[in-house]
Amino acid sequence: MAHVLATFRRPLRSLHLPRLTIQYPPPSTLRSIHATTAVSKRNQQLSASTADSADLFGDVIGSSGSLFSDDPSPANPSPPISNSAPNVDIPPHNPSVPSPRHYDRNARFNHIYGFARACLVTKSESKRQVRSSVWNHLFQLASTPEQLDRVAELFPSWRDAQRPFRPSTVVAFALRCNALRCPGLAVKVFSNRPKYGFDLSLDAAQIILHSLHRWQRHKDIITFTTLYSIYNLPPVASDLVSNALLLKALFRNPTNPSAAMAQAMLPLFQRTLERTDPLSMTIQQNDPRLSNRKKTWLASALKRIEGVLEAQQVEHGWLTRWMHDSGHASATASL
Repeated sequence: MAHVLATFRRPLRSLHLPRLTIQYPPPSTLRSIHATTAVSKRNQQLSASTADSADLFGDVIGSSGSLFSDDPSPANPSPPISNSAPNVDIPPHNPSVPSPRHYDRNARFNHIYGFARACLVTKSESKRQVRSSVWNHLFQLASTPEQLDRVAELFPSWRDAQRPFRPSTVVAFALRCNALRCPGLAVKVFSNRPKYGFDLSLDAAQIILHSLHRWQRHKDIITFTTLYSIYNLPPVASDLVSNALLLKALFRNPTNPSAAMAQAMLPLFQRTLERTDPLSMTIQQNDPRLSNRKKTWLASALKRIEGVLEAQQVEHGWLTRWMHDSGHASATASL
């Protein structure tokens, strides 16, 4: 057997196979998959779209930059959105497709609004369907209260088509009303539930209460709080942020009869405040989320209420202690 194996090994040793050489192309001819023209163009479009949407729901706090400023801006403010780009590119029909870096904002609004109206109202658009995301795009693009009002007039047709509104859409509408200084439009829409079918949420209600304060629509605040029961929201007295904003409005003029109503509400407000963990309402610096912004609204309202109670020599140690424990006292020290 060993002799047989040795017989096969000798020919294999003498067999010389040719050496294979692999030649690579020069580095100058290689290109990265992430550096192609198509990918670069796509990245530029996404960057432009992201930058364009960054300020769409921005809640301009005030010229001073303070989180707690309630002072309205000048009577004739500059438009919140600039249309400096001369290009009049019309974006694609799908609102989810990033828009060009330079485009006419009004042209884009009119284009998407016309498409939504054709689908929902005139029914002249039969080949394509409008998506729920169209609302956020229209809110973002609306640069005047009049444009936002035109969008709101499409709500009934959406409701008639048996299509529900997303909760985030309701919040986005409330934020845009605040940004465009037209909380009265929000009051109009939510006060007519049979027509618009646009259901109020607690987050949206708190935004609108803050906006009514901010843009000096105090006479509408008490009326607006009556909508809580219509939309089956928690009672105003049981929601700390809503209750504080309402009391702040009632205490706005201490000699007004509404101040007596505020005094009657104080015991219930005190119980609601004491049931709330102060640490849960601590304001986080540089946190733009809505939950944190509502804490700044609460702190501002509590500061105003504390000042009124102190001026009227009403015992308010419970309020001062809670503000200290939550950090609201230090956060509002400069107010």
